[in-house]
Amino acid sequence: GLNVQRELLMRTYETTIILDAQLEEEMRDARVERYAQFLTDGGATEMTIDRRGTRRLAYLINKRDQGDYTFLRYIAPEPLPADLERETRIDEAVLRFMTILLHPRPLAETERLALMGLAPKADGVVAPSDDDRDDDEEDE
Repeated sequence: GLNVQRELLMRTYETTIILDAQLEEEMRDARVERYAQFLTDGGATEMTIDRRGTRRLAYLINKRDQGDYTFLRYIAPEPLPADLERETRIDEAVLRFMTILLHPRPLAETERLALMGLAPKADGVVAPSDDDRDDDEEDE
């Protein structure tokens, strides 16, 4: 019946939020808490918040070279991630955001970054993945 259909619309998502690292730490923490609460209020369950902290960006985003990374994993009704993205889009503290529907197998960090159009480099710097340069350094 209707209840079964409603259950099928609950899916597992992961939202990556990159905050402006120049904001005070308390402000960044409050933003993450606000977005987590937004999801919970919207019906999200089984939430995990994975704070990865500040990392150097490979290229400037809004004149910033550092971003504070957070990954939120949760089960939610289908429209909720789009609602969250509307909230983050208008927040100047958010440099980048992306939500993916998780596969049954959790994605490795490199896979997540690749889906965002970012790929990790050996020194931990995040670089654009559409980079077709040959990595000759690895052959040495």
